[in-house]
Amino acid sequence: RLRNIAGVLKERISNIDIEADVNGLVCVFVAKRRLDWSEIREIVESVKSQFESFVVRFGMEELVSVGRKTISLPISEKPQIILKVPVGSFSQVNSAVNVKLVDEVVRISSDGGATNALDLYSGAGNFSIPLAVSGLRVTAVETNPALVGCGRENARELGVEHKLNFV
Repeated sequence: RLRNIAGVLKERISNIDIEADVNGLVCVFVAKRRLDWSEIREIVESVKSQFESFVVRFGMEELVSVGRKTISLPISEKPQIILKVPVGSFSQVNSAVNVKLVDEVVRISSDGGATNALDLYSGAGNFSIPLAVSGLRVTAVETNPALVGCGRENARELGVEHKLNFV
C-alpha cells in the first residue's frame, strides 16, 4: 500500500506508525516539518484510497485525521476493561504483559487495603481506570489534553468518573 503513495510522502513524512486493534489498522504519518494546507490536502488525497483511517501529525499536533481517532486496548482481564487511547499517543507495546501488570497492581492495592491512588503520567487511564473500577479514589496526573479527554471518557463509560479525578 505504501509503495503507491511513496512519492507524495517521501519529502514530507519522517515516520509511519501503524496501530492496530480489533477494529483494524490506523496509520499515523509524522511530518518532517510543518506542512501547508496544499501539502496536507495532497497527502489526504493520496492516502485515503489506501487506508480507511489515518492521522497526519507534526510533533504532537494533529494536522488532519480521517476515520477513527482512537484505538481500543485491553488493559485488564478481571474485570475485562477495554481502554480507548488516542491514535499516535503512548501505550504499552506488549498488551499481554500490560494486562498482567495492571491486574497485579490492582491486586496488590486491594490486598494492601489502599483506598486512594496517585497515578503520575496516567495517559488515558492505563492504571487509574482499573484502580477506580476496583473501588479506589484515584488522582490521575497527565499533561496531554487528548489523553486526559480520553481518560475522562473512559471513566464515564465505565461508570467511575466519580472515583477518578484527572488533573
